[in-house]
Amino acid sequence: MSVAALVVALSGGAFAAGGMINGNKIANGTIGGTKLANGTISAAKLSPRARSIADPVTGALDAGVTLRGYFDIAAPAFRLGDSAGNGISFGFALASVPDVTVILPGGATTPACPGSVAHPTAARHNLCIYELAKVNSSDVQTVAGRVTTFGAEVFAQAVGTTFPTDFAVDGAWAVRN
Repeated sequence: MSVAALVVALSGGAFAAGGMINGNKIANGTIGGTKLANGTISAAKLSPRARSIADPVTGALDAGVTLRGYFDIAAPAFRLGDSAGNGISFGFALASVPDVTVILPGGATTPACPGSVAHPTAARHNLCIYELAKVNSSDVQTVAGRVTTFGAEVFAQAVGTTFPTDFAVDGAWAVRN
């Protein structure tokens, strides 16, 4: 009897309760993440959804997903035609370079850009730029060759008759993969 007691004492409660604990005896969802050693679960073991949540901005944008943002271009101008620009960054790679449409303040929407400044929307494979307001500025334009799968460079030019002056244009944008 003393030998049996010694075996139980040295092997711990797991053996005494019916053998060693293994994966078959652990119910799903019962072990918290803080109890796991770093590196014990690889990315291959995670679902695609879990991988996208853990590392959201390093890959390609899913098809049909719309991204939205705000742009602002403002600068001093010393003569007619002075220009200033800004970048629009998507944060994800698109499958292809989007077509670009600029919707002027109060302008009509298009099938490619059915939204508004308050609710920017884009059809698939389109970048829609919705101007909100402009002061002493031309319409916003994209720089030739600077629309990519990662973003776009936009600019505006000073207009008016009195210089020096400030000019500005701002608005919202939407891109859909």
